[in-house]
Amino acid sequence: MARDGSGSKNEPTYTGSGAPADAADLTEIAAYAAKVGNRKAGTAADRAALSGADRWVGLEFEESDTGAVYLYTSGGWTLKSVRAACVLVKSSAQSTSSTGYGFTDVLYDIEEHDPYNMHTAGNTAGITVPLAGVYQISASYFGDTNAIFGVMLAKNGAQIEGTKRYQPAMGSGGLTSPEVSTSVRCAAGDVLSVQASSNPGSQAITVAASFRSRFSAVWVNP
Repeated sequence: MARDGSGSKNEPTYTGSGAPADAADLTEIAAYAAKVGNRKAGTAADRAALSGADRWVGLEFEESDTGAVYLYTSGGWTLKSVRAACVLVKSSAQSTSSTGYGFTDVLYDIEEHDPYNMHTAGNTAGITVPLAGVYQISASYFGDTNAIFGVMLAKNGAQIEGTKRYQPAMGSGGLTSPEVSTSVRCAAGDVLSVQASSNPGSQAITVAASFRSRFSAVWVNP
């Protein structure tokens, strides 16, 4: 090629006394730019519109409207990092009778923040994480009960160690509100949930609709 030398990053350099070779010089500069320029930015729609030579294996794309970073591979786009967060609110009452301190999924009917569709719309349980990593999760849960009341966080239906909390019976019409939070490592596709229980004897616990219990999960580290 027409370069007279190379810089510290192997970029082509040219001296003022060298013979001009416009076509060769410009081709070499363009080739170097293509080799090292592996990152683009734009909206999610901009990324989806890329095709043909506008995308290649190794290209990273940061979505300005979502904060997600994707890597293009031989199999297509792969989510690399994301500001994943989901905040759910429970505004409807729920009765979860159980025996032997069995736990039942708490259902959430309002998605206060869910840009990555981590929660299935409707009155459903669970946050499905889109990316592997460590998530900070927390829940507050109001119950109107005269039974011993329990709440815990779960991953794929199993208790997350150290998150089970119990509140004593409050008497008829009493209000209890255990809160729990932790961090947990997840694989993509893992389901996080809140589970609740009453004391043995099939006594019902009722979420107080007017107190809007909350559940959140936030991706914090790979």
